[in-house]
Amino acid sequence: MCADPEGPTAPRRPNILVVEDDMMIGMCIEDFLLGLGCDVVKAMRLEKAIQEIAAGLFDGALLDVNIAGKPVYPIAEILSAQHIPFAFVTGHDPDFIPHAYRANLVLGKPLVEREITQALEAFACQWQFTPAAGTAKWSYHRRPAVLGLT
Repeated sequence: MCADPEGPTAPRRPNILVVEDDMMIGMCIEDFLLGLGCDVVKAMRLEKAIQEIAAGLFDGALLDVNIAGKPVYPIAEILSAQHIPFAFVTGHDPDFIPHAYRANLVLGKPLVEREITQALEAFACQWQFTPAAGTAKWSYHRRPAVLGLT
C-alpha cells in the first residue's frame, strides 16, 4: 500500500462498491474484500449502483463491464466525476474497454485474490487522510488521480 505522506492514520476500513450481476462472482469478490479488511456494498443492477453511490461514500469500486446486458460505463462516469477510484472486472480482452477508461485497472475473470489486492493498493494510492479540524480524529478526503499501479 502507498504510504501516507502526512503521517500515520487511525485504522479505517475501506468501503468498496461491487457492481456485479452474477451472484456467485459477487459473493466471491465480497469474501475476498472482507478478508482484506474492507466493508462491502454490492449492487447487481445499474440503478441500484446509482442509488448506493448517491447514499454513501466509497473508497473504490469494482465494476463488472456488463450488468444484465447493459454496459457499466454510466457508473464509471459517475465514479470518475466524484474521484472515486475503480477497476473493471471482465472476461473480455482489456482492449474492449473504451479509450476514456484505458488508464483504469482491468481485472480478468476468473478473479484471483492477488488481483483484488492490487486493485486496493492502486485505490489506496489515491486516498488522502488529513486531521479533522479541532478533533483528534482523521477525516477522509479523495484526491483526483489516474488509477494505476506504480
